[in-house]
Amino acid sequence: MLNDLKRRFPRGKSPSRQDAQAAVEMIAHLIDYAREDLAASELADLLFPYDGPHEADRIATAAAMIPRLVRYLNNATQSRPRWANTIDSVVGSLTSARDLAPQLREQLVRHLVEMATDPTLYDDRYSTDHYAPEVALRAADALRIGDLDTARSLLVHLGNRPEDVDKH
Repeated sequence: MLNDLKRRFPRGKSPSRQDAQAAVEMIAHLIDYAREDLAASELADLLFPYDGPHEADRIATAAAMIPRLVRYLNNATQSRPRWANTIDSVVGSLTSARDLAPQLREQLVRHLVEMATDPTLYDDRYSTDHYAPEVALRAADALRIGDLDTARSLLVHLGNRPEDVDKH
C-alpha cells in the first residue's frame, strides 16, 4: 500500500484536494494497520523527514499540526486515561516540546532580524514598505521574550513580494 501511495503521489508534485484527502485516508489506514510496529517518531519522520525537504508550505503544515494534536489530546483526555504510563508518555512528550521550543524561537528571531533587511518585505497595512523592517524587528523582540500573541499580531501583516515585481 505504501508503494501504491508513493506511485500515486510522487514527491514534488502538488496533488488535488481530492487526491490529498485520499492520501490522508491511506496514511490513516496504514497507521491503523501498523500501529503496534510504527513508533510515533517514525510516523513523524515519514511525514516530516528531519533532513527535509524544508519548503515553506511543509514548515507551515508541520507548525499547523501542533495545535491540532493538542486539540486531539485535550479531547482524548477528557475522560481518565486507563494507564499511568499513558499519562507519563503525554507529560514526557510535552516536556520534550517545551525543551525544544526555545531553539525554534531563537531561530525564528534570527530570521526575522535578517528579514528586516529584505527589500521584498512589506506590511499590508501601509502603502509604503518603509515600516515593514520596524514591524519585523518588533515581532522579533516580542518573540525573543516569549510574547507569542504580540509577535503574531505583528507578523500577520508581513509578507514578501516576489523579487521580480516592479515596485514603481
